[in-house]
Amino acid sequence: MMYKRYEPEIEQARLKFKSEVEKNGYYAMNEKLQKKQEFNGVTKQFLNFNTDSIDDLDKFKKEFKPVMHLKGDALNQQLQSLINKYPQIQKNMKSEFIAYYDKGENRETVANYVWNLQKSINDVMQSYPSTKFVQFYKDDVSPSMVDGNGRLKSDTNVISIEGGKYNENK
Repeated sequence: MMYKRYEPEIEQARLKFKSEVEKNGYYAMNEKLQKKQEFNGVTKQFLNFNTDSIDDLDKFKKEFKPVMHLKGDALNQQLQSLINKYPQIQKNMKSEFIAYYDKGENRETVANYVWNLQKSINDVMQSYPSTKFVQFYKDDVSPSMVDGNGRLKSDTNVISIEGGKYNENK
């Protein structure tokens, strides 16, 4: 539901990330993993998005379900009022922008690229509230290396930064 509220901004960030990484020879999750992935949230090429719900399921059904049938500005206004009422939902939003690099590629070269990528995607990453991570995985994984949440187990070579936090003064 939070994805629906911020979909234009999230999709703009995903497409910017996708175009930046593809033009430099990086790519989305391999098809084997994509088929295996079972994830609670929104999963698209180059993006996993999720957020925690409110604890009280009855309250959730009573307040959030009717909003899901709205469209456009009415949806955004109603969702915004619910977000204001339950700020933990927005606070717990997480976006993971994910790309893969060839197993033969030098890890240090990829790390430098990811570091430099921060600048070109910074503005679009700041366009919506969320914790945003950019992660590049070495593409030597198989479906058996996916954990119960549909994510790669941490024993793979991953290069990670937090998106939208680039500061030119650093």
